[in-house]
Amino acid sequence: MSATQENRRREHEEDLSRLARLRVIDDDFMRCVFRGQRELTEDVLRVVCGLEGLHVVKHETQRDLKRLAGARSVELDVWAVGDDGTQYDMEVQRGDDPYPR
Repeated sequence: MSATQENRRREHEEDLSRLARLRVIDDDFMRCVFRGQRELTEDVLRVVCGLEGLHVVKHETQRDLKRLAGARSVELDVWAVGDDGTQYDMEVQRGDDPYPR
């Protein structure tokens, strides 16, 4: 196998490895999948959060709220309202804990 073929094979394996680690919940991937897809966003969040009556009012992929004095910046992904009127500002993060908070 030539050096060029070996490099291509190694790059291909690295690409496959990166793809295997991607999940829809990852920020970059999530931005692309959910952008402009309110109903899809609503369906996924209903399942993840266990809130059957969740209604997405507004969703923006990575809307930055710049920090105020002494506060951290946050990136809100979704604003939703439950059937009972409860309002949710949702930020999705990848982590080891599979349960929503």
